[in-house]
Amino acid sequence: MQVLQTITRREDGTPPPNEALKKFEAMTSQGGCKRRVGMCCGALPGFVSALAASKKSLETDSTWNAPEEARRDADFSGERKVVIVPPHSLEFIKECKDLGGVSVNDIVQAATAGAIRRYCEKREDPLFETGEAASVVFRALVPVAIPRKFPIDHDEKDKLTNNFCFCSAVLPVGAATAMERVSITNREMSKLKNSMQPIMALFIVDKLGPLLPSSMIQQTGADLFKCHGLVFSNVPGPSDILYCGGEKVVGCIPIFFNGIPQIIVASYNGKMWMTLTINPEVMTKYEWFAQCYLDELREIGRELGVSADLAVGVH
Repeated sequence: MQVLQTITRREDGTPPPNEALKKFEAMTSQGGCKRRVGMCCGALPGFVSALAASKKSLETDSTWNAPEEARRDADFSGERKVVIVPPHSLEFIKECKDLGGVSVNDIVQAATAGAIRRYCEKREDPLFETGEAASVVFRALVPVAIPRKFPIDHDEKDKLTNNFCFCSAVLPVGAATAMERVSITNREMSKLKNSMQPIMALFIVDKLGPLLPSSMIQQTGADLFKCHGLVFSNVPGPSDILYCGGEKVVGCIPIFFNGIPQIIVASYNGKMWMTLTINPEVMTKYEWFAQCYLDELREIGRELGVSADLAVGVH
């Protein structure tokens, strides 16, 4: 998104606003002194929670995950395929979040949990046919970005940086209904947003990581990935139509080849753009995922009585 804001312009020639930074500043400005006191009190629990993220048990066996032996050995090798979910209406998702009293991310992340369940059911996964789904353990690694602030006189050409950490979050694949998945996701992500886990996880990476042997850092990274079934990233983008070199930017398709399945969602010009990157040797019939995701969104909309059209595709 930083690159997009640098190389594109709105129709009037002005650069697009940094939506991610605006969202972060709005979130951190809430609560004032009470929030700062809470952050101090939450530092130790946040530190412990961040340390424990790589020490969790393996997830439940399912047709989504690699075999248990491969996960235990952190065997993430193999080719990758990309599923591009057709762009769909941001207005639809915003109406869902307003009626549900949750966030845009809650709707999208809950729909992802439902899509994974639908995919497994279509694959006739025994876990979902024997009534054991309620006990399923499924987690996502959620990258939390903390925008870096620079001094006023800092070189403008030296501001392209990453400053994020992974946080562990339950993905309610085992929940029985679409709205139950929304409710659990909202509860899980609200707890994460109000905790010190992201800040302490970043402290561990930036301050403690350089003091540790490389072998320990690599092992911790492998342990973190093998006990999670997905990396889920949702980034707010520009709402305006952008132009690059005089040409209209039609869409924004983010792709990242990761060790475990990777979902990236980005909003742009009233549409949600989403990709899933997977290992086709593990996730066969991967092309089913896009329809499963859109079906889950429609189900959420039906249960909430949303009037907006999902409007799949680019018009």
